[in-house]
Amino acid sequence: MTALEIQRGHHGMPLLEHWQELGATAACTLHLGLMHLETHQNHAGIKGDAWFGSVKACLAIYAHGIESVFQVNTNHKL
Repeated sequence: MTALEIQRGHHGMPLLEHWQELGATAACTLHLGLMHLETHQNHAGIKGDAWFGSVKACLAIYAHGIESVFQVNTNHKL
């Protein structure tokens, strides 16, 4: 594990950066990716299972220049 973020529950999550445009799960994934990038600048790639993987999360992480591999279960909307 390279990063850890405590989930703040129903009332605390909307206070986080990126929550409004991405939603709770994708915003959490982006935060973890950015923390990983800070600690592993020479190796920016991250991997995640289906909980972390969504089209929104992948696009947000890619927009910050972080390479990632995720399992995406549902992609019928995008």
